[in-house]
Amino acid sequence: ATARSGQFEWTAEPPLRIQGDRDGVVFDRLVATDGDARMEVTGRWAAPGGFYDFSAHAERLDLGRLGLPLDWGVGGDASVRLVVSGSSGAPEWTFEGSCSRPAFQGHAADSLTMSLGGRMHRLDVRDLRYHLDGGTLAASASVERTVKAWPDSLTGTALLRWLQDAGTWQGRLEAKRLPLDRLGTVANQAAGWGGVLDGTLAIAGSPAQ
Repeated sequence: ATARSGQFEWTAEPPLRIQGDRDGVVFDRLVATDGDARMEVTGRWAAPGGFYDFSAHAERLDLGRLGLPLDWGVGGDASVRLVVSGSSGAPEWTFEGSCSRPAFQGHAADSLTMSLGGRMHRLDVRDLRYHLDGGTLAASASVERTVKAWPDSLTGTALLRWLQDAGTWQGRLEAKRLPLDRLGTVANQAAGWGGVLDGTLAIAGSPAQ
């Protein structure tokens, strides 16, 4: 669409423009908005025998408006980016996200950032940081040789089911000045605890051993 006002002329691009061939669907442009939130998708999504070159980016997402079950009590303001590349039989993906005031079942922190990656039979938590009242919980981990190449869905239960039979896993968890008096609102077992925590936990082996 083209409109003129005085001596100015502008053209508004359509919010959706796609094309396709035997290798897949190409998103030349896909833009969606919801209030202040904006999502944009570009690149190729593979058909069987094709290849991925796909990118999706969203900013100012209100997590409470994503249609998740209300009893989860999910909230926060997030920005995320997903990139998928590789062949249709063996794609690789990366996911990066940040969230201010992340909440789950009514329990909120200051912020959460994460960087994840994966491919067939593998998940990498490259960096995850949880900030609460001046304290930080940082984690990194790799889970390899899962029995199934991919989880059946992206629900928490399905992800745990996919990871529980993995061949190997290793990771590290580090706490710095993490306040314990707030943990009781997240885990009942921690009710009544106090103080601040500094420490490191390393794990290795497999979920079974």
